[in-house]
Amino acid sequence: ISTIIYRAIQICSSKNSLHKEFDFIRGLCAKNGYPARFVNSIIKRQLNLQKSTAPPTPIETTTDTVVLRVPYFGADSQIYGKRVTATAAKYYPFKKIRVVYDVTDRIGRGFQLKDSIADEFKSGVVYEATCSTCNQAYVGQTFRHLKTRIHEHILDLKKFLPQTATVKPSTKSKQRKKKKQQETKTTIKYTGPLTRSKTGKFPPVVVKLNSVDLDNLLDQTNLKQKNENIRIPKSSITKHYIATNHIITEEDFKILHNEQRKYRLKIKESLLIITRAPQLNGTEQSMPLYIYPDGLNTNEQM
Repeated sequence: ISTIIYRAIQICSSKNSLHKEFDFIRGLCAKNGYPARFVNSIIKRQLNLQKSTAPPTPIETTTDTVVLRVPYFGADSQIYGKRVTATAAKYYPFKKIRVVYDVTDRIGRGFQLKDSIADEFKSGVVYEATCSTCNQAYVGQTFRHLKTRIHEHILDLKKFLPQTATVKPSTKSKQRKKKKQQETKTTIKYTGPLTRSKTGKFPPVVVKLNSVDLDNLLDQTNLKQKNENIRIPKSSITKHYIATNHIITEEDFKILHNEQRKYRLKIKESLLIITRAPQLNGTEQSMPLYIYPDGLNTNEQM
């Protein structure tokens, strides 16, 4: 009965049609043995359910908490924090500002937890070598330890330095070496007959040459000097020493930039060569620059 009454309420568009439909339902229920009082109570209950509307469900509002870190400089920082909180509450009610006052100097900054790496053991650097005599500089880069690259420069320079003195071995070391050779030398006893091939006493071979043969032999002889190989300097520092006789030492090297990515390291070296214009580099650069072909203009006013 509740179903057909609910159907009538939903389908009928006017009160007259709804009244007629209720009369039809009352007659149908009476024919089926339902008392009229029972049918009217169900009609009344369905009409009350339609009139009473369900209360609207409240919208749940969520507030986001935003943490604002403010450096603490006394009362000024507190005033600033209160103004920010009041402004956010006025224009952004669903945002909750939490002000945290922070200090610039922490206790951890006063302690060094890791050992500092010396400059000579740093890798991925752009370095500069400056002559202490004429102030001409050379800019280079290395992805290895700086000490290794400096050693390569100095080693190439030492090949062209004049050798001032040679160290002679002492007499004691000579005697010690001779005694050791005598101790390790083994003797083999031979019990067979002694011949000239065993004793080594062959008759001397006498070759007589006249003056013409000696001249021909001397003409065919080519004298080769001991240091005949021509040394070619590989380092720009060595070329600078050959040209000016100025020596660049390990103390003349310093680090300009650090970079652990190899491609960016070459780009930084090229930019520094263009910017600083070192005399010993010439026009060399490790990486062709398409974005900044003329380098960076540091004096440009924005």
